Amino acid sequence: MASWKLLDNNPASVSIVANGDALYQLHNNGQTFGYTGTPLNGRQELDINPATRKIAVGDGGRELYRLHDSGRIFKCAESEPHPYRTRRVPCTTT
Repeated sequence: MASWKLLDNNPASVSIVANGDALYQLHNNGQTFGYTGTPLNGRQELDINPATRKIAVGDGGRELYRLHDSGRIFKCAESEPHPYRTRRVPCTTT
């Protein structure tokens, strides 16, 4: 039987998306986090924008998209290499 490992315990979480080894989390205030691999405190803030309503991930976790309340869709550009994986972390955009 499979067992579950608690990764986060934050009531502000409204959704998660995953692809490959990438896991992202959206909070109710528009904060977007990437999971770094350490349970409970292993997340890196990638962006905060109160207009963000949904996030999506593609290309094995290397691309992150967001949908704003206006209907606009954004693709985050890549910045520095992710410190815990070989994929790259999306940058902060407005």
